[in-house]
Amino acid sequence: YRKAQARAQSEALGDAVLAALENEDAAARVSALEGITAPDPQAAAVLAMLTASEQLAAEDLEGAIGNLNAVAIDGNIAQVYRQIAQFKALTLQADTMDASDRKQGFEALGAAGGSLRLMAQEQLALIAIQEDDITTAIATYQGILNDAQVTPDLQQRALQVIVALGGEPELNGAPIDENNG
Repeated sequence: YRKAQARAQSEALGDAVLAALENEDAAARVSALEGITAPDPQAAAVLAMLTASEQLAAEDLEGAIGNLNAVAIDGNIAQVYRQIAQFKALTLQADTMDASDRKQGFEALGAAGGSLRLMAQEQLALIAIQEDDITTAIATYQGILNDAQVTPDLQQRALQVIVALGGEPELNGAPIDENNG
C-alpha cells in the first residue's frame, strides 16, 4: 500500500510539473511551479531548482538566487542537492557578489570533496583570472589537470586555459606536447 501511495504521489507531482512547463510564458511557468506542493524535501529541492531555472528564463535573477539559496541551506535536503544549488547561486552572482565572498563559497564546495569539487576549483581559477592573479589561476588549473577524477572536457578546458595564460601544462609532472596531448 505504501509503495502504491508513494508512486501515486510521484506521478501526481510529475504530472503537475509537466502541466506547469507546458505554459508558453516563463512567468506563467514560474507561477504554476510555485503552486505545486512537493511531498518530501528532496522533491521540494528539485522543484525549487526547476522553479529557479524558469525564473531565470523570466529574467527574475533575484527570485532564482533566492530559491537556490533556500535549497542550499536546508538541512533536510540531501547534500548533493544543497551543493548544486549553492554552486548555481554562486555562479549566478558573478557580477553582483564580491569576488572574496564567491571565493569563500567555492572554497567550501571544493573542500567538501563532493561531486562539484573540481567545478568549484575551476570557478576559483576563473576568480583568480578576474583578479589578475595568473600564477594562482595556472596552479589551480594545473591541479585540476592532474586530478584523477577530472573529466575529459574539464581536462581539455584546463589545458587550453593554462596555454592561453602563457603557462606550460604538465600531466603528472611531465610537460604536455599540445599536438600529441
